Amino acid sequence: APVRRPPKVPVEQAGWIAPGIAFIRFNVFPMDAAVTAQAAKFMADHADAKAIIFDIRTHNGGGLDQMDVIFPWLFAEPTRLVTMATRASVDARGGSPIDGLASMRMAKGDAGMVAREHWATPNADTRLRDAKIYVLTSGASASAAEHFSLAMKHTGRGTLVGAPTAGANHFGTGEDLGGGYGAFIPVGRTYDPGTGKDWEGEGVLPDIAVAPADALVRVLTDLGVAPAEAKTLSDAHMPSWPMERRKPRGAR
Repeated sequence: APVRRPPKVPVEQAGWIAPGIAFIRFNVFPMDAAVTAQAAKFMADHADAKAIIFDIRTHNGGGLDQMDVIFPWLFAEPTRLVTMATRASVDARGGSPIDGLASMRMAKGDAGMVAREHWATPNADTRLRDAKIYVLTSGASASAAEHFSLAMKHTGRGTLVGAPTAGANHFGTGEDLGGGYGAFIPVGRTYDPGTGKDWEGEGVLPDIAVAPADALVRVLTDLGVAPAEAKTLSDAHMPSWPMERRKPRGAR
């Protein structure tokens, strides 16, 4: 029989996991002001942390709202995170999911595409500027979770620990097909502004490659938690959702 799980909630187990070490799991970045407020409060409540662990091992995607209240704490200078290129015809008819966001700046893009850069603008509170940032990843970390991963990795601000992410790069919007049917239509791609490379198919590669189930133990022990205690804490903070990349239908 299939495993019955409660519905996925956006945020789980946010708080202090060990002295000076904060932990939060995101399962999705929803278009939801309450979750954005929850993310903002987590950062403010843990502004004295020496390290923050973002667990996105079961994070399947979403938007930028929560990222835009997290990143201002983490950077000392305005920092270009990633570039997002939307098909120009879609952008012209208002079909871009990132149009109008304050954190996006227009940039020069390829022909037929409208490019915007996602920027982090520091806030006035400097306490987390030097905190160690770890991001736990798995093959189930998809889309906006991969955007978060790439932003942390290519800026050097966070260390990715776990497995390569899902490789679900192309962002888009839902389209109503009529008759009760809908489809997700890709309209653009997100990529590393330095290399022009995205993560479609390959995923964002971790800095420290370990089995996703072992990622939290690795981070906690690196931060000085005794191995037995790290294992106990990891077991208590193990995601209840799968951490493997979904195989395409029909794949063996």
